[in-house]
Amino acid sequence: MDAEDQLALPLPADPGSVVADVRDFLRGLKADLPLLFPARSRRVRKVPFRGGMLDFRVDVDSEARYSRFQESEEGLLLIRSPNDPAKPREILNEWYRGKASALFSERTALWAARMGLAYRSVRIKDQRTLWGSCSKEGNLNFNWRVVLAPPEALDYLVIHELAHLREMNHSRRFWALVAAQCPGWKAQRRWLREHSRELKKA
Repeated sequence: MDAEDQLALPLPADPGSVVADVRDFLRGLKADLPLLFPARSRRVRKVPFRGGMLDFRVDVDSEARYSRFQESEEGLLLIRSPNDPAKPREILNEWYRGKASALFSERTALWAARMGLAYRSVRIKDQRTLWGSCSKEGNLNFNWRVVLAPPEALDYLVIHELAHLREMNHSRRFWALVAAQCPGWKAQRRWLREHSRELKKA
């Protein structure tokens, strides 16, 4: 290539725009393939969920526009944005609430169908003294912290509150309704009582 051919080549783009394009490209790659871009990690700790323990790691990504979770068989990874004012524990508790909403909605629909009962709504709350409640209007309220308990305890609580739609008391008829669907209800109630303090610390 001679000097005249070199002069005929197009001039390079504005360096500033090239840098911006590369930065946007890398941001897209980091969002789609986060494992290729290791972030600054904090230590792994254990957090309760569904009667077991999950590995919980927090990675701070200086380029992240918002915090987000990644779930895997290895555990739970929080990719945290430095712009997020919430603490990791607060973000984790919001994740718990989301899981509680999905699980209680699913299990309530399943057990209501089996018991031949109709309810009005399922609400997730943060009661300090109750695991669940049932109103005369058919509104079922559940404490999100029960999502930390074993699945059998969560199902017992759902059955318990659904039974109140037929018996708004704790009579023998009420417990017979519960026992018909959950023969081991005493063990599940005992588990919730014995682990009440640790669940409420979450």
